[in-house]
Amino acid sequence: MRQAGRPLAAVQKQFITPFGSVQIGTWPRGALL
Repeated sequence: MRQAGRPLAAVQKQFITPFGSVQIGTWPRGALL
């Protein structure tokens, strides 16, 4: 789920999932897939 050119810190703050962008802490089902 990492985007090229973005540091891991940016990924920890916000995940880009097929369902859209979600913030850490929400953890909708499928975000961990």
